[in-house]
Amino acid sequence: MKVFFSFLLVVSFLNAFSQDVKKTIETQFYAYGQTLINKDYHGMADYIAEDVFTFLKKDDYIRLMEKTFASPDFDIAVKDPKVIAIGDVKKIAEKYYSVVDYSNALNINLKESVGMPRDTVVVKKSLIQGFGEGNVKFDPKTKIYTVQVRSKLCAISSDGKAGWKFIGLERNLKPLLEKFLPAEILKEI
Repeated sequence: MKVFFSFLLVVSFLNAFSQDVKKTIETQFYAYGQTLINKDYHGMADYIAEDVFTFLKKDDYIRLMEKTFASPDFDIAVKDPKVIAIGDVKKIAEKYYSVVDYSNALNINLKESVGMPRDTVVVKKSLIQGFGEGNVKFDPKTKIYTVQVRSKLCAISSDGKAGWKFIGLERNLKPLLEKFLPAEILKEI
């Protein structure tokens, strides 16, 4: 009987520890999301998986984000990031990994340029092709496209407790991700 109670105690301790780690991942995800909302690209880079910067200099990454979000052709605003689910933490080799399923909205305001009105059928079709039919709305009054995004990130930590960094698990990033993410995580793409 003592063995059974000891087993239950260990299981409940592991479950509580797992929930604490998931709460830490969630908190750090929201801090990362806030840097996107605030367009704080230097702060955002602090939440990006360090392995990314072995292939792309941190300063180049920041410039790329600034260029993307400060385009003369459109304004993009990230809104309402939400964690949908946080996967179990897995130790693989010397690092800890967890897959985070999340959603957010993107508000895209295309600036009118010569010969290119911002509410063209082409733009909406392109957004629908990238994000799916039911995920793209256009408000004719504000001239803003709202895109609902649901995607996955990989949270990575060296100690499995804190310092979680993130990288998007996107199909178009797979050639880069294959250079440093374990196959078990890549299956999530």
